[in-house]
Amino acid sequence: MKFIFIILLITFSIAILTAFILRSRKRGKRALYVGGKPTIKKKKTKPKVSKAKIMGPENPAWVKMYAEEMAKRNTAQTTAVVKKWLREG
Repeated sequence: MKFIFIILLITFSIAILTAFILRSRKRGKRALYVGGKPTIKKKKTKPKVSKAKIMGPENPAWVKMYAEEMAKRNTAQTTAVVKKWLREG
């Protein structure tokens, strides 16, 4: 009786192990979750900002860098451009 029980135990353990291996190959990472599939959190999408806004007079950091660079080269042109932007904005 013990001999039959041991053979059955070994047979079923091999069958369960084989089924688990095939299941894990089929499902990949999610094979170990017993309940349901875990929900995957969606990444929050950032609103798209146009290149013109990033590299233009609407961006205060860009205006500051542009003014500093132009001040090194041509002061009169820099002040004219900044005044024009201030009038428009």
